[in-house]
Amino acid sequence: MSVVGVDFGTLKTVIAVARNRGVDVVTNEVSNRSTPSLVGFGPKSRYLGEAAKTQEISNLKNTVGSLKRLAGRSFNDPDVQTEQKYITAPLCDINGQVAPRSATWATRRSSRPPSSSPCT
Repeated sequence: MSVVGVDFGTLKTVIAVARNRGVDVVTNEVSNRSTPSLVGFGPKSRYLGEAAKTQEISNLKNTVGSLKRLAGRSFNDPDVQTEQKYITAPLCDINGQVAPRSATWATRRSSRPPSSSPCT
């Protein structure tokens, strides 16, 4: 039996697997042991981790970081309003929860698991 541990950090995410009397840190698609905690939105797709980091400079307004600070928070939370000053992508309110708004992905739709909803 294997056990998986996830360290979801503000800047990086690390995944480790406990098996065979040891712990192995899982490497990502570019062989790094940590993956940037970023989501980027393009015209027809989403970019996660390393792919989002690669396109972050050219797509700054549609790349969201600091996801850990936003997860599970209300849009009207004072901490979210403070964080919004430091996040390059605009945020919006979907049913009282905070979500990133993308100007390019799916004709200005916001992404929030498990589905996407328009952000006006």
